[in-house]
Amino acid sequence: MNIMSKLNTAVAAALFSLALFSSCTSSNSYTYGEWKTKADFDGKARWGAASFVIGDYGYVVGGYNGKTVRLSDVWRYSFTNNSWEQVASMPGTARREAAGFSADGYGFVTTGEGYDATTQTTVYLRDTWKFNPSGSTVQDVVIGTDTITKTLAGAWVQVANFPYTGRKDALSVSFSDEGIVGCGYNDDSYLKDMYSYNPTTDTWSTVAFPGSKRQAGAAVAFSDSVAYVGFGYSSSGYNYDFWKYNRKTDTWTQERDIADRSSDSYDDDYGSLGRMFPSIFAFNNKVYIACGKNSSVRGDYWEYTPSTDLWNQVSFTPITKHSIATSRYDAVSFCNGKRAILSTGCASTSTYYDNTIELVPDVHDDDD
Repeated sequence: MNIMSKLNTAVAAALFSLALFSSCTSSNSYTYGEWKTKADFDGKARWGAASFVIGDYGYVVGGYNGKTVRLSDVWRYSFTNNSWEQVASMPGTARREAAGFSADGYGFVTTGEGYDATTQTTVYLRDTWKFNPSGSTVQDVVIGTDTITKTLAGAWVQVANFPYTGRKDALSVSFSDEGIVGCGYNDDSYLKDMYSYNPTTDTWSTVAFPGSKRQAGAAVAFSDSVAYVGFGYSSSGYNYDFWKYNRKTDTWTQERDIADRSSDSYDDDYGSLGRMFPSIFAFNNKVYIACGKNSSVRGDYWEYTPSTDLWNQVSFTPITKHSIATSRYDAVSFCNGKRAILSTGCASTSTYYDNTIELVPDVHDDDD
């Protein structure tokens, strides 16, 4: 069975609604969240790709598809046109589970897991690459059974290495003028060290993260001064500590755990919230977590309200005509501040996705 056949089978089996009765003005009128189908990813189905956002585009870099060596091709999604375009491939070692971020109008990819074909061993990487969307690169491109030479948008240059040990499954945050990368996994070691990168000076600086070690966590900029960090997995199991970081004051605040810890009712439903490899977005004055993996591959999504420090799981409802998503983990997610896109990822060691979906919260529907 080819990848697309597997995808169609998996999607057909996994279709479900994601709708929230956040308001009800009459017996036939609802406001809810939904997933909308967008243009399929044009590259190979994959998981473990890096991503970043520059302007109108969300970029997907590298990853792994279980059938070839690790990937180095790069694709970008247009929020405006709902279309995909191949751009210049990233030089250096092909990799999966790298960290991506954007700053100063450029994209950056660092760390990740590569493979040494000579020694047939995994290598954990620390080289860092900068993508200029205004540049161009001439390279060979495979189209069907043919290889042709094309000029693709974008150009890459190598910049300062990530300052400490190479790793995979690091988390990353994009601010307007710097990126933050930290935590991850390296050769049976879970990590918590964290660093900020300044693209103007091409230097890395230590960020003192007080949380626990983790791989495959999640982090997102809520504003240009505040980020949230949490989720993931370590030798102690799933990580339930959740943190707010203010980069202007370089201070961390521990928020409520993402687990049923208290005697109060607010966290009674948090039992399935902790996970690794979730997709994360920040927009609409909320933080959203979708999909991921814990005791099972997840297809749910949760909404976090920073002002109350509370999570709410979006409920299933009978409304299905707009709502579609597939359970997955290690997908890419990117948001331009107004729209949130999720693409690629996997549901198992043999099922990889190339479909793309958009999270649209607070949709009004009149059901006749």
